[in-house]
Amino acid sequence: MSDLLQDKSEGTEGGSDEIPMTFPQRLMEILSNEEVNDIVTWLPHGKAFIIYKKKKFAAEILPNFFKQSKFTSFTRKLNRWGFTRVTRGPETGSYFHKFFLRDQARLCMQMSCQNARLLTPEFPGMGGMPPQSMIGGMPGMQGIPGMPGMQGIPGM
Repeated sequence: MSDLLQDKSEGTEGGSDEIPMTFPQRLMEILSNEEVNDIVTWLPHGKAFIIYKKKKFAAEILPNFFKQSKFTSFTRKLNRWGFTRVTRGPETGSYFHKFFLRDQARLCMQMSCQNARLLTPEFPGMGGMPPQSMIGGMPGMQGIPGMPGMQGIPGM
């Protein structure tokens, strides 16, 4: 791969006074590189992109543009930036965002990253659900069959 895939994971492309690129800006730069179209590319309509070779993407592209190089970390970041994954139809596996369009780099300046804590409130790593040992003592959870702490309740 050429100079287009040189390491840009530090955030700037030259002087230290430049503003670091956002995640969508880096992704836009990756997608503008025709040399990687066999790995990741825009769909013909330019409203979504697809990653054809996930392992190659993680091994060869991610380390050059992002600090992390795990594909799962990349997809979590897509989610935090509001991208939606297509789950049905001929474009299954592609990702889109209303402000992320081919040849419209300025639009992605309107995108924002959601804090991970907002996505899984209170109990990260558990889909927002508290540990089962806490449920019995939570308001509104009394009287649910099979829940801890429900012994002694009539009908349990």
